[in-house]
Amino acid sequence: MPTLQTSGDVRLQNTNYYYQVFDKYGPSLKLCFQFVNHEFTLPTICMIAIQTLTILEKLHSQSIVHCNLRPKKILTQLGKHDLVLIDFQHSTKYKHKNGKFIGYPSKFSNLNKLTKYSSLNQHLGLTASPKDDLESLGFILMYFLKKGDLFKIKEHGSKIKKMEEQKLRMIPEKYCKDMPIEILQYFQFIRMTNVQQYPLGDYEFLKKLFRNLLQQLNVNEKDFQYDWIKKMNLQQQFQQPQKESTCQDQTQTKIVIHQPQNLEGIQEVQTEQERSSIKREFYRQISSLCISDEEDKQFESVSTKMLHLPNMFDLIKLKS
Repeated sequence: MPTLQTSGDVRLQNTNYYYQVFDKYGPSLKLCFQFVNHEFTLPTICMIAIQTLTILEKLHSQSIVHCNLRPKKILTQLGKHDLVLIDFQHSTKYKHKNGKFIGYPSKFSNLNKLTKYSSLNQHLGLTASPKDDLESLGFILMYFLKKGDLFKIKEHGSKIKKMEEQKLRMIPEKYCKDMPIEILQYFQFIRMTNVQQYPLGDYEFLKKLFRNLLQQLNVNEKDFQYDWIKKMNLQQQFQQPQKESTCQDQTQTKIVIHQPQNLEGIQEVQTEQERSSIKREFYRQISSLCISDEEDKQFESVSTKMLHLPNMFDLIKLKS
């Protein structure tokens, strides 16, 4: 989860703003999925599952449910396997202070925020529980495995109702027939478990499903690289370095990287293997992606601007 460095109030041009400063992270899984042309390999999907389950385990141990899990809410960290979960606007407590579960209201409070990744219980208006986050993660994994083809509805007006009907009729054995058996076992576990049956040991069981799958694929978890990192490394290898004509020492190659027009100056980087060069190129290519989903334009435009911030912190200003 993101680390809050500082917060406070500031007045600019006769307007008061409240700001929060967080650590700077990489692009979301949604942008990374677009970057690799909507094709995540099975090892990458397994690592996403393991990392997200680790996050949810910590979150649920504090009696908190995220309630809005989807790819654009999960950020990456360059150079690390760890993922980061953001946007806790719709999060809620699922336990009282005495440890008892909260009862069932007649209507889910965030009904207008339902998405293709929302759990069936959220569609039915039941109180949020850890089961909802885990089911949403299952839908995210299926979305990646199906290359983005998940619960597609043409009629925009009845979109939420149609998605609810599809999830009600969904049979995991049929829907997951072309997927690894571990995905089916994951959904069977989620569907067969009561909302109040979530000791921490269950998360280890779920993570073990995907670790076993990695072993079958002969993938070492410690040396693993996500698909978007592999693509950037491959593109970097095919880039033709520009040599300075005035450079007398031929043992080193210098690359001149031109920043976008809104950033002044030219930056020189020695040796094409430098990680900083890879990071900058990755951010540049990610920011050039086109977002077609109308409801995501505002969020993604903010994310794109954040990628070009030269400082290590992102400043989020909310008008008070």
